[in-house]
Amino acid sequence: NGEVWDNEIIVSHMDNARGQEQPERINSFDFVEIKIQDKTAWVAYHNNARFLVDGKPVGEMNWLESAIAVLTEDGWRLQLLHSTLLKEK
Repeated sequence: NGEVWDNEIIVSHMDNARGQEQPERINSFDFVEIKIQDKTAWVAYHNNARFLVDGKPVGEMNWLESAIAVLTEDGWRLQLLHSTLLKEK
């Protein structure tokens, strides 16, 4: 049921959101596991986003995510980010 988002899809998504009133978004992360070997890192974590309008909660979303990053001359760069939207309990 997943989708692969490339840069073109992300830019299109951001363009469509411009001009619309955006709620305040506050993310928090609960790290499950982090592994680093040589110049490669892998991380798994829960990502929670709360959405507020005028300081009042209007929604919440939760994901289980994992990422792979590689260390370059310019610092850590994402090679892969996987996100699974979790259903409400």
